[in-house]
Amino acid sequence: MSIDHRCSAIVEVMMETPSLAQVRRVLERTLIVTGGELTAAMWDQISALRAVSGPVTMLELDVPSEVQKIDHANGPYRSMSNDAQVQVVDESGDATGGILLWVEDGRLITLEYYWYTDDPPLELPTVDRIVCATSR
Repeated sequence: MSIDHRCSAIVEVMMETPSLAQVRRVLERTLIVTGGELTAAMWDQISALRAVSGPVTMLELDVPSEVQKIDHANGPYRSMSNDAQVQVVDESGDATGGILLWVEDGRLITLEYYWYTDDPPLELPTVDRIVCATSR
């Protein structure tokens, strides 16, 4: 297989969009890790998620505008009660990246999966790999 074919195969894998069920599980875990209990508005938005698009590292979320809004300013979602950050860890417990949820007009609009490794992730982490890291 030539390098060109290998590169295009990698790009195709990166372009595979995760299932809505996977995205919902990651959203739920991320919100729990950052703030504890999910509010009714958070549950409504997770349940109402219609579609996702984009690479796994920057998924755009299609949440209907009529769904109950989250009481949060525009920008990255942060819990009002703590300074928790959401990290993704490997099987050894070492941080390999993290997750940010972006809010605009009270709606979850983007799931950003950033990485510390040389290569970007090709799929969403499993929920057991999503943990809380409190900044000092």
